[in-house]
Amino acid sequence: MNSSVDKLNDHLEFIIEKAVSITKAKAGSLLLLNPKTDKLFFKIATGDKAEKIKKFEIKLGHGIAGTVAKTGKPILSHDVSKDKNWNKTISESIGYSTHSIACVPMKIKGSIIGVVEIIDKIDNKILDKTDLETLSEFAELAAKSIGDVQNAQLIQQENETLKERLSDKYQIIGNNKKLIRVINQAKKVAKSKASTLILGESGTGKELLAALIHNEGSRKNREMIIINCAALPDTLRSRTVWI
Repeated sequence: MNSSVDKLNDHLEFIIEKAVSITKAKAGSLLLLNPKTDKLFFKIATGDKAEKIKKFEIKLGHGIAGTVAKTGKPILSHDVSKDKNWNKTISESIGYSTHSIACVPMKIKGSIIGVVEIIDKIDNKILDKTDLETLSEFAELAAKSIGDVQNAQLIQQENETLKERLSDKYQIIGNNKKLIRVINQAKKVAKSKASTLILGESGTGKELLAALIHNEGSRKNREMIIINCAALPDTLRSRTVWI
């Protein structure tokens, strides 16, 4: 899971860098909303003040980024000094004089998860509507990337939960010496690549033993496929388990 998060961070950084490059902005950032605190934190930041700005958080509804995150509507501010939503606290703290900002929301299935913003232009021109539209496209890419990783993590969590439930379901419990010997033999078999034939009367626990071998073996992370041979031709009446 950590590798997927690392890949996401690299991908988001690439997206913001491209947005900054194409719009010829001086800096850009991606902020994510923490729903528990109702605050935005800087996930990705570029520019000379990138490391300093990552130390700050923005309350939902405060400043331009906070307002965009609360309303879900983009803001294009040609002159932040005349913008009622502008909060100069961060700019003054990091020693950066901001002039114009373009900020757009990121959404997943209609829910706001954060914002993407760019600041000023390299040639000192103001950011315009075309820059805002370009930024919106990059925000959609970023949101999709985050959504894909969240879905992958959810699926992985569901799989792990299912495996835990199956593991609990297929436990063999007992202190009988013969049973313990069978379990130990099954664990030895699980470490090999040999095919295993399990024989026994109906109800003696062949499927439990097969599950034990599967869960102890190198294929434990793959699906265990169970086939009831009663559904097969009459010549195959015994219950067979494939793992």
